[in-house]
Amino acid sequence: MKAEILPLDLYLKSFNIFAPKSAFGITSEEGTFEQYFFVQTIIPKSFILSVQNNLNSYNIRNLPDEILIRFELFGKGNLNSGEAYVFKPWAAGIDDPDIYEIIESFILFMPCKLFYHMISFLIFAGRLNTTQFNTTRVLEDIPLNSFSLSGLHSKSIAQYFQIPNMSISRVNSAAEETIYKFCLDNDYNIKALRHKYFIPELNAWFCLTDFNETVGYIRLYSDNRTFTGGIHIEYVIAKSYRKMGYAKKAVAAIVQYLKECSYAFSIDAEVDESNTYSKNLLISLGFKRNDNLNAVTRITKTDFSLSLLGAIKELEEDFEDGYVDVSIEQFYIDKFDRYF
Repeated sequence: MKAEILPLDLYLKSFNIFAPKSAFGITSEEGTFEQYFFVQTIIPKSFILSVQNNLNSYNIRNLPDEILIRFELFGKGNLNSGEAYVFKPWAAGIDDPDIYEIIESFILFMPCKLFYHMISFLIFAGRLNTTQFNTTRVLEDIPLNSFSLSGLHSKSIAQYFQIPNMSISRVNSAAEETIYKFCLDNDYNIKALRHKYFIPELNAWFCLTDFNETVGYIRLYSDNRTFTGGIHIEYVIAKSYRKMGYAKKAVAAIVQYLKECSYAFSIDAEVDESNTYSKNLLISLGFKRNDNLNAVTRITKTDFSLSLLGAIKELEEDFEDGYVDVSIEQFYIDKFDRYF
């Protein structure tokens, strides 16, 4: 069998619970009644061609531009020192036996950050019932709290950061009135959206202090409108402390933490078009301007985004160069030897 790593671009494009013909869930294997997790999605012809180089011209002509594939989770493994989850593909609607055999001849490795993100979103969206996990192969071996690292209300978000000349402390809902007054006193009017800004499940507030003086607040908030929607960030700095580097240091510290300790895909920011200082600050930290989004949905705002998946991109590049060791834990090889 041929091992392949799931490319990030393909994941973002195809593994979408709202896409036509997509399906996600837990079902039983015919004949064994063993429960397993599956993902059904459309995979482009170009991906099959990229992972299979032994197709003849006849096979290629008979290969549809889009192929409906069900990926069945059957094991856990490793990509170098990183954890990955292993899927076996089953093709649907393929009449050519050669193509059918070729598609089923490879196993797909999904890096853990993609896998945990997908599972956590499906739980959030009500598409997965966690009570089934302890009777579902592979999922039964994973602690449920492994899927909570993209939730802003979870314990995974740090309560405290210490960086040079500044402390960043997580604050709870009891501080709502203090934060609200601070925003108004510093020309940041959130009156119209106050109810939205303090929903615990969607917001995490941090207080920035220097020598016990409050210099500002940072808000992380969740956008769950899309499957790949990530965490957004905004900040308000006291007027007397602006343009002194506090915002940049704090944003950089939180971004680094999310890269290392969460399954968030990206961190986004929305800035008033006239706020040149904040736009330049975000650009200096690696954020990219989303001109297409801005042109369609914004008039007075500019949208920025920073990918938190650089490590996966590097893994893909190493895999293509042959530098990644792929393995499946022996436990799963022994348990599901019919796949090998």
